[in-house]
Amino acid sequence: VGGKEEDIRTVLDHYDVACLLYDSSDPKSFQRASKVFNSIETLVSDLIPSVFIATKSDLPRVRQECERQPEELCQEYGLPVPCRCTSSSLDTLEVIYAKLARVARDPSSNLPSSFRLSRWAKMAGVGILLGAGVGALLYLLTKSGKLQLRAK
Repeated sequence: VGGKEEDIRTVLDHYDVACLLYDSSDPKSFQRASKVFNSIETLVSDLIPSVFIATKSDLPRVRQECERQPEELCQEYGLPVPCRCTSSSLDTLEVIYAKLARVARDPSSNLPSSFRLSRWAKMAGVGILLGAGVGALLYLLTKSGKLQLRAK
């Protein structure tokens, strides 16, 4: 991804999943994928789920020359660890395709954790909505005269 911010936003608005590939045998490869991920995260107002793919997994893995290793970045953002694949095996390519389709269908599992709500936050939201609904119903019923509250 290069160019003006508006161009990047326009391009990314048409995608359901950001698939970030890096060569696990090239020490400089993940640094580029990490920069693209950071651009996506900061430039796009609509959230795009991200999937990291470590290619050439049939070759020896090398330590990446960047601030954070792939697993560390994924852990920091609450993303699944990178999928490992090799072009020498059609099975891994099918698994990658299935993962991308699954993420496009249900993106919440691959959004950075800062954009996901915890279970407690979801339950609190439901409780607030239910409380507001019951309160509004009681108000309407008392206003219409169908419910009369008596003080003791």
